[in-house]
Amino acid sequence: MSGWLLVVEDDPDGRELLTELLAVSGLDVVACGSGSEAASTLDSRGKPNLVLTDLALPDMAGSAFVAGMRNRPGFEIVPVVFVTGTEPSLLEEIRDPILRKPIDVDQLLDLVALHSQGETPGTSLE
Repeated sequence: MSGWLLVVEDDPDGRELLTELLAVSGLDVVACGSGSEAASTLDSRGKPNLVLTDLALPDMAGSAFVAGMRNRPGFEIVPVVFVTGTEPSLLEEIRDPILRKPIDVDQLLDLVALHSQGETPGTSLE
């Protein structure tokens, strides 16, 4: 996969697990522990192929990070997958794919493979 993937996860163990899993798959993965750190990473690295973000971050909601990212010129259609343990009823307003914790590794890798080919998933994965 050319390009890179951004993981935004505040839990250090979860962040490390996702990073290792995706790096073993041959992806260039950058992991951040907060929305502000992720925004700084976007400033320095540019547009990622895909963003995996937790909904609950220490400094902002993952959805707020994504909204801010998509307000940047050229970032409007960056694919996003939300990762969460939140109850499904609280996720009705999210239109991007959602992976529920504990993450199904096969679903995760399928979504990443989709974006390595430039495709866009159309539905939520709950």
